[in-house]
Amino acid sequence: MKKLVLLAMALLLLVFVSACGGDKEKAEEKSQVTSEQVKQQAKEAVQTTGAYAEQKKEEFVKRLEQEYIEVEKKIADLQAKLDQQTEEKKAALSAELEQVQEKKEAVIKKMMELKSASAESWEDMKSGITQAMEDLKKSYEQAASKF
Repeated sequence: MKKLVLLAMALLLLVFVSACGGDKEKAEEKSQVTSEQVKQQAKEAVQTTGAYAEQKKEEFVKRLEQEYIEVEKKIADLQAKLDQQTEEKKAALSAELEQVQEKKEAVIKKMMELKSASAESWEDMKSGITQAMEDLKKSYEQAASKF
């Protein structure tokens, strides 16, 4: 009977030791990172970054388009006011309105370039189009002040 108990204990000890060793090996396997895993994670990070940049670009373009629409309505109102002026005043104010139209065309051109820009490069274009929009607004305000 003692032999049976000792044999059972030895067997249990053997099972226990082998079970503990297996967990250690599994933990080591999990902690080892393969180059494929690193490549996959890097690829996912690049994709996520690109998606984020594209989202920010779209938000900026949408906000810029809304600003442009507001300014364009004001310019149309100004043009309507110009049409109601006397010929003498029309001649004086049409030069102002021409400058506004030129600034408007510059904004349109930059907006088209921005829309076709990649998610990575649009950030470089952001300041230029923001400045063009500010120039358009200033030009409009200057022309509107003369009516």
